[in-house]
Amino acid sequence: MVGSSHIGDIVEAVSGGAGFSVQTLVPPTICPGHFDAKPSEIGVLKKAGGVLLHGWQESMPGILSVLAAAQVPGDHVHTIAVTGNWLVPGVQEQAVERVTSVLAGLDPGRADEYQRNAAERIELVRKAGATFLSQVSDGGCTGMTVICHDKLSDFLRWAGFAVVGEYGQDDQLSAGRMSALVQDGRAAGVKLVVDNIQGGGLRTGAAIARDTGAAHVILSNFPGGFSGVETWESTLRKNGDLLVRAAKGKGRNGP
Repeated sequence: MVGSSHIGDIVEAVSGGAGFSVQTLVPPTICPGHFDAKPSEIGVLKKAGGVLLHGWQESMPGILSVLAAAQVPGDHVHTIAVTGNWLVPGVQEQAVERVTSVLAGLDPGRADEYQRNAAERIELVRKAGATFLSQVSDGGCTGMTVICHDKLSDFLRWAGFAVVGEYGQDDQLSAGRMSALVQDGRAAGVKLVVDNIQGGGLRTGAAIARDTGAAHVILSNFPGGFSGVETWESTLRKNGDLLVRAAKGKGRNGP
């Protein structure tokens, strides 16, 4: 059992699709902070030989409650303690290495195979990252001013955007902070408001875009956020397509 589609995608790649049956605890289209387990998921957890979680999931009430309900032994829980946005290639590389180490510990007889698959995965990540940077640069995105969901800010800075404001979940933003974001955005000549499917609502981004005259583009922070876009590489490519379309003034973009 894995805590997110990011971890699941790496497990599938490193294991070569064999040796592990992988199930994702938190669906890729919802805000991780609003996760509630189903009874069927508790049943699966009871049988899981290992549970791989993000570091930030360890303290989430929903995760803690489902682990307790399933009576998962402490030594079955493995933390992938990699900070930063996993869409960023350098962060993704660290995650691949950590997940590979865990899989090798769970199945030492195939450790060499996992290491070879991990090396191939890292090479793919580097190539895909370079392709993405060329894509957004050629699309006129470098230096473009944006206001974004705070879980995407690291990713957008890596991509070459100038982040001039950030916001969180819809229910966490005060009227005063909203007004300040709009004023700052206007002053900075903000071009895009970049939202996050998994961000706990899209009303804030839509309102800021409306009040600043910026385009509103919705990205996915996890593989599987868009239908038919199930891997890290395809998610990166889809996000790049959406950003370039929005940057070229082709209107508001969504899933």
